[in-house]
Amino acid sequence: SNGHRNTRWRSPWSMPPGTTFFTLDVSDVLDYAAGRVASAAEAQRLFEATVPDGDLRRALLAWHGQSRTGQPGLSAASVGRGVAKFWRALDALAVLAEHIRARRRGQPFDLELSIDEVPSGIPVGDVLSTADEVAFLLGEIRRRGLPVSHLAPNLGVEKGTDYRLADGLAGLERRTRGLQRLLQAAEVMLDCHSGDDLTAPTRRVVGRATDGQVHFKISPSLQVLFAEVLQAE
Repeated sequence: SNGHRNTRWRSPWSMPPGTTFFTLDVSDVLDYAAGRVASAAEAQRLFEATVPDGDLRRALLAWHGQSRTGQPGLSAASVGRGVAKFWRALDALAVLAEHIRARRRGQPFDLELSIDEVPSGIPVGDVLSTADEVAFLLGEIRRRGLPVSHLAPNLGVEKGTDYRLADGLAGLERRTRGLQRLLQAAEVMLDCHSGDDLTAPTRRVVGRATDGQVHFKISPSLQVLFAEVLQAE
């Protein structure tokens, strides 16, 4: 995790400026293969292997099958894939969130769940965050009572380069807009990492797709450079 003082962001659903912001990046413990399973039978097998408790499985299907404001209910296959891909990460998030809460002793904080990084050897275009995955995560955040204020999905943005996937900026805009609708309905802020590696046209696409309601992160070294320029000028 990386904690920093968040003194510049204001939003109708975020913590007040000046609170501490934590990012928990769980990308390395996701089961990417499970997220790409097409067969409903295989999704069910993975679901049962990850959650052996039949009562809990039935409760999860009932919970995620409900439609909520701005969020449709999920199919059994989507729940199975979501559980198989994210369960271990969500368990870790719950433990870490409770640790942060205890250490903060009642002081407010922002907490971001980040799934935007991709381990080496996995093409970013193969594991883009889908609407069902984000809906599953939002449902689990609510079910578990996790204090998550921000979510960084995999939009196809990579470190060190501008957006370069085959669907182009139009595809990035469609994907970002669709995920933003889900997040906004759940009052969770969309976070875009590696923002300083994107060109101005790409940044404008992200801004347009989110109507400006986005937490746009730049690297710490560039924040230091920016501060030095401000001081000098």
